[in-house]
Amino acid sequence: MQINCTEEQTKTRKSLTNMLSAQEQKRCRSLEEKRRVDKETSQKISEILQSDPEPYDKPANCISWALGLDNSISYEAIAKSYSDSHTPVRLKKNKTCPYQASPWFLTWLLSKKILEEDSAHENALIIYCDKERHCTHAGLVTRDGRVKSKWGELPGIHVHEIWQVPESYGEKIKYYRLPKIHDIEDSFKEFCEYLTSKMKPGISSSSSHMDTSQDI
Repeated sequence: MQINCTEEQTKTRKSLTNMLSAQEQKRCRSLEEKRRVDKETSQKISEILQSDPEPYDKPANCISWALGLDNSISYEAIAKSYSDSHTPVRLKKNKTCPYQASPWFLTWLLSKKILEEDSAHENALIIYCDKERHCTHAGLVTRDGRVKSKWGELPGIHVHEIWQVPESYGEKIKYYRLPKIHDIEDSFKEFCEYLTSKMKPGISSSSSHMDTSQDI
């Protein structure tokens, strides 16, 4: 499904894009300063959306929140185990962890047909993609047809119209039935095994690349 915006809505998306870009480029000297900047950015976003965010301060991204993994002890244990044991040194130096609920994981769920296409109804999973068909964002549909989602590391859960997202989130969306949490946890472990097999010594970087595009 294509997101079609009016000129005014496009301006709003540009404002949200610029706001998040400024927040990401901000160099904070301490954790306290970062929390303050994140809180201020979240508040500015809520003013544009004209909707106060729901309180939420867990270190989850949009995907782990939407899939319900933010409250999963099993997910945390699996992620930590694989991250500690299998993350390549080059990635650790860059503080990059592939073993998480990332766009790669979302793409993997789609490629394995674990996410079944659905209609727009309350608690349906909505996935955003950019023009290259890469998964960029995820949220849950509300009763009134809007979307609840977490924006990066910002605190709070924002409630917004489908189009009220940064331009970087893309122009295409599709709805899916949200699987049961134990099925998602089992799938995450299989995903971690898949990543580990691709990062073993002797496998070229080209063969370990995962295509994050989907036909949405």
